[in-house]
Amino acid sequence: MASIKEKVAELYEVYGNRISELSVDETVNFENIMKKYMDFNEVEMEKLLTFFHLEINSELKQLNSRTYKNSPNNQHFWAANSRHLSDLIENILALEESSKKTNYSFDIIKSYKHYFQKLLHILEPYGGTSLPQDLEPIEIIRTEALFQKKGSLSNIKDEKNNRGLIGEGSYAKVYKYYDESLDKFFASKYLNEDSTEKERKRFINEFETMKKLNHPFILEVYKLDPNGYIYSMEFIEQTLEKYITKNNNKLAFQERKNLASKIIKGFDYIIKKGYLHRDISSNNIMIKEYDEMVIPKISDFGLVKNPERPLTSQGTKMKGILYNDPKLQEEGFDKYDKKHEIYALTTLITFVLTGKNNFFKINNEEIKKFYEKGTSDDYKSRFENLDEMAEFLTKIKNPS
Repeated sequence: MASIKEKVAELYEVYGNRISELSVDETVNFENIMKKYMDFNEVEMEKLLTFFHLEINSELKQLNSRTYKNSPNNQHFWAANSRHLSDLIENILALEESSKKTNYSFDIIKSYKHYFQKLLHILEPYGGTSLPQDLEPIEIIRTEALFQKKGSLSNIKDEKNNRGLIGEGSYAKVYKYYDESLDKFFASKYLNEDSTEKERKRFINEFETMKKLNHPFILEVYKLDPNGYIYSMEFIEQTLEKYITKNNNKLAFQERKNLASKIIKGFDYIIKKGYLHRDISSNNIMIKEYDEMVIPKISDFGLVKNPERPLTSQGTKMKGILYNDPKLQEEGFDKYDKKHEIYALTTLITFVLTGKNNFFKINNEEIKKFYEKGTSDDYKSRFENLDEMAEFLTKIKNPS
């Protein structure tokens, strides 16, 4: 069997001229699809897979038009198309086989692999092909890599025995998975298949923002899949909500203050970098416990206000009603700024200090003053910044 480099060179000899002769419009589309294969880090391999991606989809679209479901009176698939599709399938399968146990090893997406194997028994080399009536049209996949590099994030989603659902939001799900090579658990966040283009942009923006923010109290993200539908991040199982609920009767007040101080430091860093989180809640802070230390990790930047990428439209609905400033209902979520972030963070910190979400009966007068200042109806009376909030926190005495 030919080595992977020999096979790539052989196939590039066959298809290289077709690639170099693309029109301007075709080149733009080619380059967009090629981004899905950038993790192969070998230009000729990336170009071949991109070419196969576009050609196979073009031929399958033609074949779909001749299936019984779409053309009940004529299921004849033309001779030239039959030969070209058969050659494409054989060459793709040969390339996949040659790639095994190499750095370029990849899997053909399952629905296509099964369809390829079926077509190899149907397609005729001469005179065209009479498609059988029971051949269903295949669903053409355009927004996902058809050839997924092993070890890439795209490939993880086929390894169902290697993951478990641990969280779910409005447009994404989070899975836990185990990396055997690193002997460590990670989390991967998947954009839902029915997500809108705006949600996809928000998903990518979330990753890119978190990648820029380098702070011990912010959840670390690692890699965004080239398709922009999955990213990996550190795995932490426990939310702040669960941590407080579990330990509510045994947490010393100083431990609560220390945790609250760390959370404020994390958000202070975010604000000073020019961002607003806009989705502050006890479920969007993760808690990492060590033997003698508790570390908060701010997560879920899906609604982050990024000055470089404004994505909020007028009429955008609020999330996290418990923590958000009720004035936003009138002003609109697109008007969200630092004073609203301070309201939400004050509410969160009060939850940490008291272990309660009912703030109408706060017994500690200093905590009550803290809460009333940070959530005052008069914007000018609120904490001016998080340095002021942190200073106020230090002055709250342990209840006797």
